[in-house]
Amino acid sequence: MAELLSIDSNSFFRVRRNVESADNATATGLYSYSGTQPINGQYYGLLLCLYNIEFTVTWSWGVQIFIGENTTISFRTSIRKNGVWGNWQQL
Repeated sequence: MAELLSIDSNSFFRVRRNVESADNATATGLYSYSGTQPINGQYYGLLLCLYNIEFTVTWSWGVQIFIGENTTISFRTSIRKNGVWGNWQQL
């Protein structure tokens, strides 16, 4: 159905897989996170990712919001040029 409507896998929000690195969350959606690198001290949580276009291209906009196991909320944004993200900021 999605193919008939010209909806690619990154153009709408859906539940995604578990990731061990926030850098591997490259499509819009909700990921479970069990990372090897902590996000503001947290190794487990939910990772919400929103991207305006396919995130593997040279230029795109993105935001990641992380809700850690102790209910801390962190975010980072990017005008992604060659894979560069901003630092994680805790709310």
